[in-house]
Amino acid sequence: MKLIRYARTPLLLTCLAVLASCGGGGDDEAGANTAFSVSPTAFTVTWPTAACGGTQITDAVEVFVIGGTAPYQVKVSNPALVSVNTTVVPKGGSFKVTYLASGFCFDPATITVEDDLDRAAIVTLVSETGT
Repeated sequence: MKLIRYARTPLLLTCLAVLASCGGGGDDEAGANTAFSVSPTAFTVTWPTAACGGTQITDAVEVFVIGGTAPYQVKVSNPALVSVNTTVVPKGGSFKVTYLASGFCFDPATITVEDDLDRAAIVTLVSETGT
């Protein structure tokens, strides 16, 4: 019986070492390096007048966050020109972008989306004059 007890101890320690080193959990918990992007990556809006601005364009563009590690932080380069409906996006989420009545054209504006591992994806926004 003593031989069996001595044989079990190294086996038990080996099993514990393997279980402790596997990390467990899914990609989010382990911080796996999954691909990270946004869709669309760019879009253009044409203002209703040649002067740009004057009225808010109410059609919001939805941007989807794909991959990476949640939560995602949304940062607008110039909040006076563009607004977003949220600054924090959960896994598998999206956010909406609305152009504001700014009174002038801009080319371009950007929205930076950062994942929890500080990787960035950029959405480029361009405005054009109408007729």
